[in-house]
Amino acid sequence: MFRYKVQKKFFLLLVLILPQWALAQLPGLVTNISPVGLSEVNTPTYVWQASETATEYRLYVRDVENAVTLHLQNYVASEICDEVVCSVVPEGLVLPVSSRLLFRVRAQNAAG
Repeated sequence: MFRYKVQKKFFLLLVLILPQWALAQLPGLVTNISPVGLSEVNTPTYVWQASETATEYRLYVRDVENAVTLHLQNYVASEICDEVVCSVVPEGLVLPVSSRLLFRVRAQNAAG
């Protein structure tokens, strides 16, 4: 409960401090499309929904079973996205087949 109150106060303070245009400029959350579940190939293509205001994306890939970060890299949006989706095959990343992976993507731009 205490943590929730602190987070709520911080959020309210943030909203009051940041100009409204800055909040509008922040890229939205990204929806991962694939891969899902166990990887059937050792060089999967990572696909996610594009964000209109993102200028780059940070891709994070983690081996869940061994608790190891396998990949963490930023990609320029104009190089990997069309109007709807973004996709990338990370260079040099070879995975064991049927490995349990977690991948996350964060949209970024000059506002955050």
